[in-house]
Amino acid sequence: QSSLSVQSIQANNHVPGGAYLAMFAMNKWPCATAPPLLLGTILEPLGITVLASALNSGNLHLIFGMLALTGVGTGIRLMPGTLHGIGYFPSQISHVVSLMALANTLGGTLATTIMLNIFNSTLQNHGIDFSSSSSESISAIQELAPEQVAFFKEIATRGMVLAFYAITAFMWLGVVACFGMGNVWIVDEEHRTIEGSWVGYLFAKRRAKDEEKSADGAA
Repeated sequence: QSSLSVQSIQANNHVPGGAYLAMFAMNKWPCATAPPLLLGTILEPLGITVLASALNSGNLHLIFGMLALTGVGTGIRLMPGTLHGIGYFPSQISHVVSLMALANTLGGTLATTIMLNIFNSTLQNHGIDFSSSSSESISAIQELAPEQVAFFKEIATRGMVLAFYAITAFMWLGVVACFGMGNVWIVDEEHRTIEGSWVGYLFAKRRAKDEEKSADGAA
């Protein structure tokens, strides 16, 4: 358990790595908010979904890798999210920053509440109840017989897997919503923005180029 905790902390250090990727995306290439936001929004649920599967199979290497992937996905979308809102509402910077801070806090609280309820319900459905303080719960676990500890680990793992799968449902909905999101160019004198779907804009632009080539070829 101590090894898993240390490795989990090290994997979560990839959040700053994602933040550096976001800085590169904002200042170097592509200097737009939609690509890092879309990438981060996809990496997070992908990492959590595979992480749940890895927890179920007990593959530690895959667990650590998915923790790192999720950390990168989280870090790469934090700063672009705020800049995206500011790009659409440049005269309301304080409102956008406050709203993003509130949204991040509420999202984390909601996810934690859902996971804890599912985890505790799974334990209680199998006759395990550690609803008291954490120190008393740890002491109670340490006093269990080896076969009881093995049973507890199995049920606890099942509860964690179900909890992760539950929050991934919301995260994949975020991916669907992100495909309808617009785009803001950061390094641009005109500060251009795209209303509507940025992905749809790319497809429409590609289609227009293909039609233009076809017209030139026919001429």
